[in-house]
Amino acid sequence: MNNEIEYMYENYINFKNKVNISFEMFPYSNNISKKKFKNSFLKLSKTNPDFFSITCSQNYGGNYKTFNLIEKIKKKHKIEIVPHFTCLGYSKEEIRNIAIDYWNLGIRKILALRGDNFSNKLNSIFFNASDFVYELKKIKDFKIFVAAYPEIHPESKNKKEDIYNLKKKFDNGANRAITQFFFSTDSYLKFRDECFSAGIKKEIVPGILPIYDLFQLKKFASLTNVSVPKYIYNIFDSIKNNSNFCKIISSIILMNIVNKLFIEGVRSFHFYTLNRSDIVFSISYLLKIKKNNFNNII
Repeated sequence: MNNEIEYMYENYINFKNKVNISFEMFPYSNNISKKKFKNSFLKLSKTNPDFFSITCSQNYGGNYKTFNLIEKIKKKHKIEIVPHFTCLGYSKEEIRNIAIDYWNLGIRKILALRGDNFSNKLNSIFFNASDFVYELKKIKDFKIFVAAYPEIHPESKNKKEDIYNLKKKFDNGANRAITQFFFSTDSYLKFRDECFSAGIKKEIVPGILPIYDLFQLKKFASLTNVSVPKYIYNIFDSIKNNSNFCKIISSIILMNIVNKLFIEGVRSFHFYTLNRSDIVFSISYLLKIKKNNFNNII
């Protein structure tokens, strides 16, 4: 078995000291999910990531819940945290106060998002992320990350409009983009080329999502414009959600994505952890070791 694992890894590039990784996690809602969050955070911290990002959802306490969690983390850990900061549903004064609170907490990087428009929040001062980015840069000199969509944002009319909106975010002060998850490397690479042709020269970091089961995959796909290759559906349907097989197959799929993108010049990868560490930790660990040290762990 060890020989088979080693043979598989030998097909991959030596990533040691050549890639940057980061992780996304979301706030917990009860003691059980709190324990899960803590265990995953501590384990993933061992891979020495660039940063953790913490999501924000209006359905689960919004910016204030995200801030409170980050404040707790900052008291115990020195690792860099990047909050998701949404503008929809907040007044200009609220946004300014939250931004200053983050700055005073030592936060210097923010992922600026419009936020989900669940209830047509007409009281918002900002209705798009590009204006929000412009406002944040006036408040404090944050390094600002924004979202990008290789397969088009669900509300965009077409790819041209989508890329225009992304360029406006950069023109207004954004420093880097992190993409929606995808499973087709060709989709990401084509999108990156189109962005470059449109005058976008900043880094566009690919977002990578582990697959844990077929039901969850179908749910995520239905909520986005992300296309899932038929072979992935076929594989996960054939193993009938066997958790161990799912983890193995998912790890191989994700490592292949990373490998192909590295060959195309990508050096930063952002993992959507779903507050779980198993698959993402394994991949991150492989990205951090040298090939000639592989025998030490098998």
